Amino acid sequence: MGIVAVLLAVLGIVIVWTSQSDSNEPGDVAADSVNDFCSLVDVSSLSDLALVEDERVDNGAPDATPPRFICEITLMSDEETGNYTVVTLIVDVRVEASLGAAREAYAGAIDFEESEGRSVSETGTTGDEAAFVTVAQTDETQQYRVHLRDSNAVGFVSLVVSGAVMEADDARHVLITVGQGTLAVMGSE
Repeated sequence: MGIVAVLLAVLGIVIVWTSQSDSNEPGDVAADSVNDFCSLVDVSSLSDLALVEDERVDNGAPDATPPRFICEITLMSDEETGNYTVVTLIVDVRVEASLGAAREAYAGAIDFEESEGRSVSETGTTGDEAAFVTVAQTDETQQYRVHLRDSNAVGFVSLVVSGAVMEADDARHVLITVGQGTLAVMGSE
């Protein structure tokens, strides 16, 4: 019985070690290669709403530990449409030092959402990890968020829509498209 317990313990250690063997690898995203983060964020997936971009504000802290890149984009309906719509899109990406640190940061973000009582659904996307959250949904305002991890980059994209109704499936598509596109560009620079 003692030998079986020892063999099972050794097998467990080997499984954990092999599944986390890349934990200290640096990953594909290098923060120092990102020059103008806001220019990497493509909002063309919002084109169906016929909005005009009003402002892009870079609120990042690339010298922080870990480096953090934040872009806030405000889009508004054209005055001629007669429908008042304001969309605020926030893209927030942290570049972790290793794949293991990125996994932990992503798991922490998901744990936070669940601790706030929000339903978190996996998106089934091609990135390493992605989850969708409905933060608020009223007749006047909808707020949605997606959390993503790709290699050593962890981010969230938040979408707040005022004055028009955006369905959750449409918001999910926009957020995943913006988030994965931004992380892909960051990983290729």
